[in-house]
Formats: sequence, C-alpha cells, structure tokens
Amino acid sequence: MYKNTIYDILSLNVRGIRDQPKRRSIFAYLKNHSLKIIFLQETYPEPSDETIWKSEWGGEIFFLMELNTVIKGMYSYSPYDAE
Repeated sequence: MYKNTIYDILSLNVRGIRDQPKRRSIFAYLKNHSLKIIFLQETYPEPSDETIWKSEWGGEIFFLMELNTVIKGMYSYSPYDAE
C-alpha cells in the first residue's frame, strides 16, 4: 500500500523548554536534521509562549496543554526540509 515511503519522525523528551537559551539550542539542533514531524515531550508551555515559540521555530507548532496534568508537549511539521 505505501511502498517506498519514508517517514522522518522524531520524538524527544526535552524536560522543559521555557528557558530561552535551552529552547533556542534545541530548535537549532532540530533545524539541522531532515525531519518531517517532530514531537517534543514535556515542553511545559504556557498559553503566552505560543506566539514566541512559533516565531523562534519559524513554522507551525501545535500545542497540547492539558490543565492539571504533566501531559504537556508540542509537535510540528518541520519547515526545514533538507532535501
């Protein structure tokens, strides 16, 4: 059905990226790889972070923010396709 299909997916537990230097370092690392879909676990975003993080990433980010749980993260389709 899906012959010769390659998925470039990464799931990474970042243990929080609200710290700007850490977030920028992780984003820079991710931009240097050929990834189509990226899941970042334990990002601990706040609603006010969304605009800043999207700007720093340079592409679309989808947040999962469940109140009163530790299930917080984000995923993105990478705008940095190194084909």
